[in-house]
Amino acid sequence: TIDAMAPSIGEVLESTSLEAEQTSPGERTRLAEALEYILSDGKAGKDPLDGPPLSPESMDPVLAKRVNKAISSMDQFAESFERFKVFNDPNASLKKISDAVTGDLVFSSKVLKVANSPYFGLKGRVASVHHAVTILGMDSMKTLYFKEYFKMLGGGGARQAQLRHQVWAHSMAAAIIASNLASCAKGVRREVAFTLGLLHDVGKFVIQGLLANGDEGTASEIHSNDDIRQELKQLGIHHALTGRMAAESWNLPPVISRAIGLHHSMSLIKSETMEKKQVFMAHLAILFLADQLAKLLSPDPKAPAEPHPLPPKWRSFLDLDRVRTQILGGG
Repeated sequence: TIDAMAPSIGEVLESTSLEAEQTSPGERTRLAEALEYILSDGKAGKDPLDGPPLSPESMDPVLAKRVNKAISSMDQFAESFERFKVFNDPNASLKKISDAVTGDLVFSSKVLKVANSPYFGLKGRVASVHHAVTILGMDSMKTLYFKEYFKMLGGGGARQAQLRHQVWAHSMAAAIIASNLASCAKGVRREVAFTLGLLHDVGKFVIQGLLANGDEGTASEIHSNDDIRQELKQLGIHHALTGRMAAESWNLPPVISRAIGLHHSMSLIKSETMEKKQVFMAHLAILFLADQLAKLLSPDPKAPAEPHPLPPKWRSFLDLDRVRTQILGGG
């Protein structure tokens, strides 16, 4: 595969202009403690949402219209995402991927710039997108893509730009963790887990669209508190639902759109539903772990987010020993 020929995503991110930070020993200790808290048998996991998750059908029509308008303002992002759906195709050929990249001049330049970075230590310059794609690998391509196109989302001033960057940093960390944890749950595809991590909070950009004409203090309060109840209180909707609606409008696979919509209300899913849809639930469990652990790697310095414990009934979808090895042992 392409990724087999490339360095790990973590190495690429730490060694290029993608702005990821290396994990310090102190952060590793904090990560280990957080993981044990999340997986502890003695903790009863509680979702931020303590009522039935909202659905598009149950929304106030006026609010639904506002949300759809905010999503439609993201059409440029949606169009580019459509072009790069190939990133989620595990059977895509190198030529098909290269063709998708070369169709976007801005993205092509980013790919070539990273491929020619000092980290790779190549003797000659990489001049073709085909060669660059081979060097970078699929995860790095996805990360570059989303970093570039997340810039399209949302308006506002400096504070909202900072909030968008925080969402991006958290999403990138969640994507890397989810990708590494994919082998810890039966049926979870690594490339889907990576995409879930990157897109699980995309609804926050829709929320910012709803707040585009409001004051920045409201947006700051909502995002800094890491509290979905703030969104419900101030807007009557939350980012999990707006993210699901955006994903559905872009025709993303149901495993992605549904997981985005449910990632803050997992304990409310009925046991019989979990039994019938085990592969989907496994993807959701991986996303939950990645989301919680990523909070420790890219916190808002003014209001660090604390992880939530995994609801006990979800542990059966995970190989917990392997989870610990992947996160703590680097296996």
